[in-house]
Amino acid sequence: MLASCATVSRKIVGDDLDAFTAHLKVTRDFYTHYNPAKEPKAAKGVGLLLLTVQLRTLIEMAFLRELGFGHRAIDAILTRARRYEEIDHFKNYIAGRS
Repeated sequence: MLASCATVSRKIVGDDLDAFTAHLKVTRDFYTHYNPAKEPKAAKGVGLLLLTVQLRTLIEMAFLRELGFGHRAIDAILTRARRYEEIDHFKNYIAGRS
């Protein structure tokens, strides 16, 4: 799914798609299967909120692709909906706390 609209995907999850999917998997495993070994690397607090917003935006991107929208149109829609701005807000918040 990330490769189907790579430019938009990068704006949502960053340049390292593999790191994003690994982080998502660890977080899912921790919360879904409650694997305590995964807790140190699982998203928590604002990081979990950021991951949730990123996933919601990816789902919106996938629906728009299914409806036949092109990459540029999807990018424009997500920009108007302020999705990138919301993602950047949480990334900046996390970076400021580090």
